[in-house]
Amino acid sequence: MGAKALLSVLPVLLKKQMQEKTYRVYVTDALKFITENTAKYAGGSYMKIRYLDTEDPKPEEIRTPEEIVAHMKQKIASV
Repeated sequence: MGAKALLSVLPVLLKKQMQEKTYRVYVTDALKFITENTAKYAGGSYMKIRYLDTEDPKPEEIRTPEEIVAHMKQKIASV
């Protein structure tokens, strides 16, 4: 299989992968909400984090509060 053939298939594979991920997130969020509501009603515990947050965790903030404020001031000033 040549490079052109592989590149022509890539968009299809990326779209399929995104659809599968979207479906997984949708189903796990729905199940999380159902179990959360049931657990609250029955007085049990439930997961506090979403599947998406475990699969694609957000980067940890390493800036100080002062650096964040300075960054926001810079962004506002540029508008």
